[in-house]
Amino acid sequence: MKKLFTTKIAVTIFTVFLSAPILAGNLVLTDNANACLSTQETNSHVKGVETVRVQPAEVVLLPQIPSKVRLLSMNNSLIQRNEQWTVFNNMAASMGKDAVWTPHTMLGKTLMTHYNSEDAKPMVASEPWTHIILQELSSLPRTNYDSFLENVKLWVEYIRANCPNPNAMIMLPVNWGYNENGFADMTTQSRQLMESYSRVAQELGVTITPVGLAYQMLYVDKGVDYLATLYTDNRHPSAKATYLAACMEYAMIYGIDPTTITYAPADIPTDDISILQTYAKKAIDEYQNVVDHHRGMVRFTVKVTDQFGKEVTSAKPFSFSVNGGGKMKGNVFYSDQTQGTFTVQVSRGKKKTGQACVRVANFPVNVGVGKTAAGNK
Repeated sequence: MKKLFTTKIAVTIFTVFLSAPILAGNLVLTDNANACLSTQETNSHVKGVETVRVQPAEVVLLPQIPSKVRLLSMNNSLIQRNEQWTVFNNMAASMGKDAVWTPHTMLGKTLMTHYNSEDAKPMVASEPWTHIILQELSSLPRTNYDSFLENVKLWVEYIRANCPNPNAMIMLPVNWGYNENGFADMTTQSRQLMESYSRVAQELGVTITPVGLAYQMLYVDKGVDYLATLYTDNRHPSAKATYLAACMEYAMIYGIDPTTITYAPADIPTDDISILQTYAKKAIDEYQNVVDHHRGMVRFTVKVTDQFGKEVTSAKPFSFSVNGGGKMKGNVFYSDQTQGTFTVQVSRGKKKTGQACVRVANFPVNVGVGKTAAGNK
């Protein structure tokens, strides 16, 4: 049997300490978002200067289930093909949910292109979206991590400062490997994608929908022939793949087991519906999100770098505490669902070395009806 990944990095620890240095950055929050200032410690040592960073520096936690969902996506053809938003909207309606997904589509474009377009940012600022999906160009997260991080960071900053609901859940669906050379590079590409998305999530506190992980699991368990049915060319999804992704987004938003979804498009065989839902569940269960809204958890990490930006091991362990809103267990914050902005303090010995903030919020009740799809199709 093929291994899930042929490296020593397990799927379940992608969100924990990765060896490559991670760029630092704080979110820009408006006054009404109750921003708190994250700090870092810089110490002089005999061998140089050490910098301590807490990640994510600022994060929004939404432990309650939304009564109304107004979802906006910045997407390209990976969502546009088969209109994933239509599948999701039909699914939600059949399940009795008040949910509308509105896409902003730019074919073959990056998140930076969306950011610089005329109508994308006005759409974000037009109504109190409950959820915003940021979908990056298919291969960029595995080929240019720095650009991927910068693109997501710009959008997170803009959403927090300009969306009428500054607490919108920001979601990143993981892209998948290419159908090339009989999927010879599938495992390598899947690993690269999962690592990049996990690093961005740890840095910025966004939520990952591990679609690409479900593809990899199907490759391992079902083989090349079945995986090929999820593609219409070397990258674009078939109707089955679009259904898989829609099930995963729905399950992530509502905190449900995907195998309980009763909606099934008529053009997908019943046996495939069962397989796709099963692997949607497996991938969601396997992946450990930095921000787990439905469990009310945030997993923090501390990064220590030297004057050259190289990650180093701290000689002393770090301890975590929080000034309200829940409790810390090791590096994990557990919300008691009290709403507000709370400071996570990180110490090394008796000295405070840095802090992060958690804003525990609820979804808005007064939302719009959704917008007409925008962007160039």
